[in-house]
Amino acid sequence: MNVERAIEIIESHGADAHRWPVGDRAAVQALAADPRVAAALATAREVDAMLADWAATPVAGRIDLAAIARLPQQAQPAPAALRNRGWIVGGAMAAALAGVMVLAPPRNDTTSRVAGFSNTTAPSAAVAAPGDGSDAEAFADVFTPTADEDELI
Repeated sequence: MNVERAIEIIESHGADAHRWPVGDRAAVQALAADPRVAAALATAREVDAMLADWAATPVAGRIDLAAIARLPQQAQPAPAALRNRGWIVGGAMAAALAGVMVLAPPRNDTTSRVAGFSNTTAPSAAVAAPGDGSDAEAFADVFTPTADEDELI
């Protein structure tokens, strides 16, 4: 046990030896003659005294939890403003959704344009390849690079 460890124990546990770790009590008491340990003990006694005074001071207006628990419990209905809040919020959300649907610009009808697509339409890339005229082949014709495009890549 060294002086620093003894001071650390006193600062953590206070001046009362009964609060010190059992294995360290005798060693700390043996070092009590050292001036640094004696100063730490004096400071710890002052702190212990302040804490004891603070703990003994009665609390003004102490709450009696047992008395509160003995009171009859009754359910309080929610005020009318709180009961109707759910309907108000739901109505506001429905009105906002309806407003968005009414005021939103019309969508482009892509289904009619896709349905009007013909497999016989020439792809945008000028590639002449024999095939069965399927959509997959038309897709490949458009997105497969030509020899000139392939050189650029």
